[in-house]
Amino acid sequence: MPGKDIRLSKKKTNLKCPLCGKKKGKRECALHDGAVICSLCCVAIRNPEQCGECSHFKEAEQYRRNQARQGKPPEFIMRYDEEVENQVDLALQAIDRGRLKQGEARIRDLYQANDDLSCTQYAMGVVHLSKKEPEQAAVYFREAIATFPYFAEAHYNLSACYRQMMVLGKALRSLMEARDLAEPGGEVYTRASAMLHEFEGTIRQHEGVDSLEQYIEAAEAFERGFENMENGKFREAIVDFQESLRIQPDKHQAYGNLGICLGKLGMKDEALAMLDRALEIDPGYEPAKWNREGIEKLAEGDEDVGVASIQYNVARHLEDEEHAQGRTDAKLGSVAAFLNRLRRRG
Repeated sequence: MPGKDIRLSKKKTNLKCPLCGKKKGKRECALHDGAVICSLCCVAIRNPEQCGECSHFKEAEQYRRNQARQGKPPEFIMRYDEEVENQVDLALQAIDRGRLKQGEARIRDLYQANDDLSCTQYAMGVVHLSKKEPEQAAVYFREAIATFPYFAEAHYNLSACYRQMMVLGKALRSLMEARDLAEPGGEVYTRASAMLHEFEGTIRQHEGVDSLEQYIEAAEAFERGFENMENGKFREAIVDFQESLRIQPDKHQAYGNLGICLGKLGMKDEALAMLDRALEIDPGYEPAKWNREGIEKLAEGDEDVGVASIQYNVARHLEDEEHAQGRTDAKLGSVAAFLNRLRRRG
């Protein structure tokens, strides 16, 4: 899976910020003759008149505009504790070196005493991600980002969580945020840029869309539809899956899930047509075959058996496929293997 070599600790430097004398310097500042200042001081002193050409200013302004379009406040207040941050760094280094239990215990203590700090929130995310618990890890990375929106490493690892959860639209959005907020040339920037470049090349070649942005829009619509479908909002889900298909017309999973929604609404003929279209695109798409059988039972009047069959979506298919396709995926590149797995899902 892409992103396997995830970042487990924040960028290190031995130089203190010359402005506050507390945090570690990370960004060269033209206003201070190239001195390496911390991100908080960078936020505090930047202004359009003097910083208009600075890459950090441009990235922050783009982030602010994106937040404003989404109705989110651009300002934030956060507490900083140098001693806690240093302790978090030591605990993260222990995890990097394979001492997970030791690092986890220290991080949990630090978080319990300082749950409002972005560094402890981030570290808790690292703990859960290291234990292959992406859902729990994502909660803490989102918490760290809410505390400090410019936290590039948190965006990067949140993307890793979403990729493990197979929520690709959110994964790619988070990866873009990580790239745009990271220091150009730094580790997070380099990794995020390389991964996005690989995704874009593979997607253009195999997914029937012209750009990464188009693919993300289709994925986001599909993910909204899947969430609505799971919550029983079948009419809303139909709109979302149709939007996904408008952008990516050959997405067989969207046709398959349209079939489920239509079947749940009692529209049996329309449901069968959608499932047939899914199988026309991908004859090996097993969930469509199983759900077609369930809807045919509905058509025969066996409501109880039919509905149960539609509920039985992709769980067994995924379990079987993960084992059967492991050797095949191992022969592919990381992004190609990941997209291969995603195509097999409902």
